[in-house]
Amino acid sequence: MRGKVYAIYALALTFALLLILALLLKPKPISTKPFPLPPTVYITSPGINVDLEGLSDEELEKALELLSQAGFEWVRLRFPWEKVEPERGKFAWGNWDRVVEALRGRGFHILAVLDTSPSWARRPEDASCPTAPPAEVSYFGDFAEAFARRYGSAIEAYQIWDEPNIYPHWGERWVDPEGYVALLREGYIRIKSVDPDSIIVAGGFAPTLEEGPLNLNEGAFLRKMLASGAREFFDVVAFKAFGFDYPPSDPPSSSKLNFRRPELWAGLASDKLIWVVEAGWNALPPGWRGGKSIWGSTTEEEQAQWAAEAIRWARERWGWPIFLTHFRPNYPPDDPRWGFAFVWQDWIPRPVYKAVAGLDKEARFLPPGYYRPNHPAIQYQGGWRISPYGADIPHGAQGNVSLKLSFSGTGLDILVRRGNYKAFLFVTVDGKPSNTLPKDSAGRSYAVLYDPLYQTVTVSLARNLPFGIHEVEIVPDGGWGQWAIVGFRVRGEEKSSVLPIVSILALYLIGLSAPFVLRTLDSLHPIVRVQIPLPVFLALAILWFVSPPLVSLIALPFWLLVFYFWPEAGLASFVFVTPFFLLPKNLVVKNVFPQELALALATLGVIIRFWKDFGIRLNRLDWAVVALVALGALSLTWAENFGVASYEFRRVLAEPALFYALILLAQREKPRTLTLLTDALVAGAFLVSLVGISQFFLGDVITAEGVRRVRAFYGSPNNLALFLGRLVPITLAVAIAGSAPRRWLYLVAGVFILGALYLTFSRGALFLGIPAAILFILFLRGRKALALAVIFAIFFALAILPWLWTARFSSVLDLESGTGFFRLKLWQASLNMLKDSPILGVGLDNFLYQYRTRYVLPEAWQEFNLSHPHNILLDWWTRLGIGGPIILGWIVWEFFKAGFRQYRSKGEGEEKAFILGFMGAMVETIAHGFVDQSFFLPDLAVVFMLTLSWIRHGGEIEKLA
Repeated sequence: MRGKVYAIYALALTFALLLILALLLKPKPISTKPFPLPPTVYITSPGINVDLEGLSDEELEKALELLSQAGFEWVRLRFPWEKVEPERGKFAWGNWDRVVEALRGRGFHILAVLDTSPSWARRPEDASCPTAPPAEVSYFGDFAEAFARRYGSAIEAYQIWDEPNIYPHWGERWVDPEGYVALLREGYIRIKSVDPDSIIVAGGFAPTLEEGPLNLNEGAFLRKMLASGAREFFDVVAFKAFGFDYPPSDPPSSSKLNFRRPELWAGLASDKLIWVVEAGWNALPPGWRGGKSIWGSTTEEEQAQWAAEAIRWARERWGWPIFLTHFRPNYPPDDPRWGFAFVWQDWIPRPVYKAVAGLDKEARFLPPGYYRPNHPAIQYQGGWRISPYGADIPHGAQGNVSLKLSFSGTGLDILVRRGNYKAFLFVTVDGKPSNTLPKDSAGRSYAVLYDPLYQTVTVSLARNLPFGIHEVEIVPDGGWGQWAIVGFRVRGEEKSSVLPIVSILALYLIGLSAPFVLRTLDSLHPIVRVQIPLPVFLALAILWFVSPPLVSLIALPFWLLVFYFWPEAGLASFVFVTPFFLLPKNLVVKNVFPQELALALATLGVIIRFWKDFGIRLNRLDWAVVALVALGALSLTWAENFGVASYEFRRVLAEPALFYALILLAQREKPRTLTLLTDALVAGAFLVSLVGISQFFLGDVITAEGVRRVRAFYGSPNNLALFLGRLVPITLAVAIAGSAPRRWLYLVAGVFILGALYLTFSRGALFLGIPAAILFILFLRGRKALALAVIFAIFFALAILPWLWTARFSSVLDLESGTGFFRLKLWQASLNMLKDSPILGVGLDNFLYQYRTRYVLPEAWQEFNLSHPHNILLDWWTRLGIGGPIILGWIVWEFFKAGFRQYRSKGEGEEKAFILGFMGAMVETIAHGFVDQSFFLPDLAVVFMLTLSWIRHGGEIEKLA
């Protein structure tokens, strides 16, 4: 491989390495994606597993009394299918009716476990295995539906099967995650059809270290379930957390069975709730002569202490409901499962019962997890309307209206339902302003409830707090009738992932050691010289655009052939269609943007023609462009809204930078390339100006603040003015110092461009950008431009004078409620944004989403939907971080340093006129950019790169030795 090509390859590989590392090491962004809400019921205290089958009425009453005295409100109770439906279609409800009615009478909530299969439903090989699944899942579905019809009013949650990941709970065969999903799906659909508000629990996975086939660890089984489409057929995933020989604080490990083992699998179904349906320690009494425990062995004192610690751990760290094992097992007296018992065989409570009964079970705070606004730990003051689906702010909320809650964790998010209304939530955390929200002028942290898209989003109220109990108070201002508060999420301790840095570095070294060579079409040389006059070429481009989709698609090879023989024509077509970047073209199979299509074809043409002569020495201006693109790529790693950021990177940074690079190649071989590209740009601007002027006379205008404004193909008049403002100094300079006939053509085009610009009534262009550019040209041209400058000034004054007293212009200086006021508030909000993200900013095109939902000041609520700070420095900083204004300064410094040098060194002529015009365009960009956009639009970025190219190529092209 040639050295220079290898250097480029190595540089690209190094950049890829840095980009990957940045993606892996980036801080986790504060997401606005809605989080899932839990079912409408809460388990705010520990539950317990019970066996109530076969108890006499007196024993049943005694059991329920002991459960009540211990403070249990939830019970997990098994309903064995084999006993409920011993014959197909014939149900033995009697004993279960008695148990369910007794539990309901005492106010208990029931988690019903539906498992085992009757002999008539099993496969022949499972004849002696009651825990086997049925031969047909519809058999189980019939039972589950019948069960839900009978007991649905008394049962909140149904667990479909138990321990399907170990033998023999899936019969005389290997465990089968896909088969379990089929059973789960059947149960879910059949139960929900008659009890739609029920909670469906999946799993009840038994802890095991085995990898199959008879026993499969919980994580592997759950992964295979999810891969088989289980996600939409359960609400809760259930694990079992036996402590074995370890205390509750013992950390989880994939090679160990202990209480915290479910933490290993919690992230696999992050959109689902997690319940621990069995938890406990086995403590057989002294002198035990029965079977040996397979769950480890502890003393009764340890069992009691660890059970209480486990409840506190689950409450404060997990936020998962926990069902203890076991109240009073229904097993023979010598079965080691009696070691879990809270109440002994003679109904005497054991130490573990007394320890749990003595715990405070009131829901005083929210542990880590997801909550609806009707959770009992959330306190409302004032006339709130509360439902499981939202909390509605009292009408005319003022004074003593607030929401207070305590949470145990490191952070708190709120799910809000936004709307097209003025409303804010003022938030304090532990008596201080929130560490994640912006602050208003009074120092209050606030969340914005305005959004014209009516989206339900997550807003972070606190992050990175020390783990513990924290107090939050929310005071609303507006938003009644909107049910604005939808839910809360408490964050637990954040885990830092171990990054595979060594592997990435190894791959990087392998890449450096195995470079490739791309050498193609070396023997392909043009045998025909194609030169089409620019007007004809542009007419063909317009004809292609208005042609039927199929004709345009068939014509693409023709354009590629033209761009191969005449590469600079491809670049000219890209520039010409730049002001039409918002107009897609239908090509039958897909809508495409002509600007992007032209660039793709031009790139192919340039690469094929000039591949073997790619050697270019980059100067400081080139490296500044490289730095800009690199920083933009890195910024994608911290942009919260990646979709819009990546789109802007493609259209505003990558494509214009590619255009700049192609000019490097084409201009070296075809010295008149830049002139051709400028002609195409002026032609495109002239066409757009004609459209804008015709709109004014046809009445297709935007009427606002006393003026009628044109916009051509743009979304707003200001965007049209931003583009045309760059063209005015270019056409003016060539009209002053160019050569015929170009100077006269540019003069005519410039008159129309200036006329359309005037009809946009853009204050930034008319009062800042254009005057600054004219003064700059006058400064350099001196007396030679004085007459034209005076004529322009008189015309400008006469044209603007009639409109100076309209609201459009008088509001500029109104600092109380006019444009000036809102611009100052926008800049204040932008500075607040930068206070939170001074180094990285918020990412490309993310300003709008951050501003209108987070940083807009309450006193400036009338203008929520602003997509950029309307200031060149703040814009580059918020999009790209602190590196943005640094690179901007670098580019501007190198540009004007080279521009002044070239302007002074060149004699009178057209090239000097172009250099003057593009320097004036840069002045207009900067001046206009102090109050509006400067670069981050596809058309502005292309003009910007063409402007840099003129100065970069104004001197002699340097080649590699």
